[in-house]
Amino acid sequence: MAAVAQVRILHGAVPFKIGNVNDTFQGMFLLPDGSRRHGVIKDINAEQLANELLATTLGKELGLPVPNGYLGFAPNSVLNARQLPVSNGTGHIVFVSEDVGTPNLTQQVIRGGAFIEALLINALRNWLNLGHLYAFDAWIANTDRHPGNLLIDGPTNIWLIDHGHAFTGHQWRPQDLDPVRAYRHRLSEWLTGHLTVEQKSSKGHDAAVFATKIASVPVQQALSDGGVDQLLPPTSVAALKDFLMKRVQHVPKHAKDALGVPAFVI
Repeated sequence: MAAVAQVRILHGAVPFKIGNVNDTFQGMFLLPDGSRRHGVIKDINAEQLANELLATTLGKELGLPVPNGYLGFAPNSVLNARQLPVSNGTGHIVFVSEDVGTPNLTQQVIRGGAFIEALLINALRNWLNLGHLYAFDAWIANTDRHPGNLLIDGPTNIWLIDHGHAFTGHQWRPQDLDPVRAYRHRLSEWLTGHLTVEQKSSKGHDAAVFATKIASVPVQQALSDGGVDQLLPPTSVAALKDFLMKRVQHVPKHAKDALGVPAFVI
């Protein structure tokens, strides 16, 4: 498991608005090795930043298609950020997601209409990782997996983005993290209805099997490598660790509930 790298935002970032609530920009950033990349830059609060970094770290550890995520420093002269100023007043801390060059589902439906929507939904229905995604979102209590938070360009080019509302929400507190509770699972609201009974059962089985892989994730290392233990108070970090470790056993049920499959069906 690799630690999240720290990067520097470069001049030229421009704001954009496509359904995003937070101030979001597109621009170049500088990696520690001196190379430059293009990414999406989000000016978000500490809980959302921790959510993004931790979900990215966990997703990559599980082999899910999550774009590289970084802890970014945006100098005041480069970006008009507001949420997380550094102590010396020279800039702000932001989240950076590497641009993978793939549009999200919502953007494509707006441009292409119902025909494109049907093609993309069909690609998702047959995606080999779909059951894993139901399990992952159940594990991290991701309450915001709407169509705009999936990048998709065909059946083999699908990416998971925007995890600021994981772990029950964008302003969660330790008392919100109940490992047993069923939280909002957005896939059940817009995707589950497009699956056949056979697909629901198959994806439910995949989710249950994937839960065994989730159980092997070194949570403490993920918290450290994601930089979460440097962003949040110790009580919050401890609550996250306890939540993730205890919630694993409940993932199959929550994933199957989101799929509309009885928990005893495998």
